[in-house]
Amino acid sequence: MDKCLQKVAVASVITLFSTTVLSSFNAYQDNSLLFGLTIYAQDPPADEDVPDANEWSLINNSRALYAEALEIVQDPAYTEADKPYALQPLDEINLVGLKAINKTQSRELVAQIEALYAQINRMSSMPQPAPIVTEEKENVPVATAYIADPEVKANTQTVLNEGTPGEITYTVTNGVRDQGTETIPMIPKRVSVGTKTEVVTEAIPAPAAVEELDANLEEGKRELKTPAVLGSKTTTTTYTLDNRNRHCQC
Repeated sequence: MDKCLQKVAVASVITLFSTTVLSSFNAYQDNSLLFGLTIYAQDPPADEDVPDANEWSLINNSRALYAEALEIVQDPAYTEADKPYALQPLDEINLVGLKAINKTQSRELVAQIEALYAQINRMSSMPQPAPIVTEEKENVPVATAYIADPEVKANTQTVLNEGTPGEITYTVTNGVRDQGTETIPMIPKRVSVGTKTEVVTEAIPAPAAVEELDANLEEGKRELKTPAVLGSKTTTTTYTLDNRNRHCQC
């Protein structure tokens, strides 16, 4: 074969190979296999996963009923007796129609509704555990009561009785204390504090002699005209009891 024929033959092979490859590529590019690589199906266009007006109406109505049931179940006061009220709005949901929509919005809502159904039924089947009740006691320390005594010298304290501590008993249910009950009353210590009024009289000494000239007396003679009189000052102090500072003050 001459060189001219060899070139024609090679060109034909290349052309044939290129045509085969391109044909294969066109044949498989929309399928799951492309030159031995796995290609997954593409997500549907966004507008194909959007519910229409009727579907939206069913979804929104179902979502409202679901929210109503969820609110009942999540109430802290929810008990087994409330189960029919929680199931009522769920039973009103057109679950078959909701599943038939088969859009992202409807599928997510169906999963939430079914999970809530399961939760309600699971809760109703669980036996309520018996509460754990214990009892705790707490001592009440002795307090001191101060009583004014107007017949005793101010700030003189006298213990009238020592007092005794009290006791409070608490009932603890599942770790929560009640307000407690006084099982032993506390008797306070009683102390009297004197608040007697004090009266103090102080003597005022006589003033020094005052000399006056008298022309009628002989020279050098002294004569007492008015004798001196001692004076006095009386101070009265009253006291009241200050319970906060536990002493009396004037």
